[in-house]
Amino acid sequence: MTPALRTFFESIKALLPSATTISYPTVADQIEDTTGDLVGASSMAGGAATTGGGGTSYAAPTGLGVRWSTSGIVRSHRVSGRTFLVPMVVTLATGGLPAAATVTTVNNAANALVTALSGTMTIWARPLIERNPDGTSTVLQLGSHHNVLSGAAIPKFVVLRSRRD
Repeated sequence: MTPALRTFFESIKALLPSATTISYPTVADQIEDTTGDLVGASSMAGGAATTGGGGTSYAAPTGLGVRWSTSGIVRSHRVSGRTFLVPMVVTLATGGLPAAATVTTVNNAANALVTALSGTMTIWARPLIERNPDGTSTVLQLGSHHNVLSGAAIPKFVVLRSRRD
């Protein structure tokens, strides 16, 4: 998994501020699908860090997002995931949206990642748990994981509110 993640970030590093460093984990947590409980960990190769090359002018809480699509349906909704790529050095197009070239770069990186991790990249849907007045819980629907089929850049800016200090 690490080589594919590194390739993803290396292909967008020109969009990351030069003060940004992406490091790769050496441990992957394992969760039990139906409950979401942490049940173990696997070691993996970490790899060399990726350093941003996009310069020093950027808005700290803003960037782009990637929407990961699956064919799964849970509770009448399609299962999808998001990755927030924040902060980013993004060129503006007319109207204040991200430039098409930026969106294309992220789209290409996302699709390459999905291809490289075909069958192993998944989105987890949480279980539906009802909390009872007596302090107990009732599981109404078990959690499940679904293979990612595609990734696409969200062609507008995303904001991480926790970055606003």
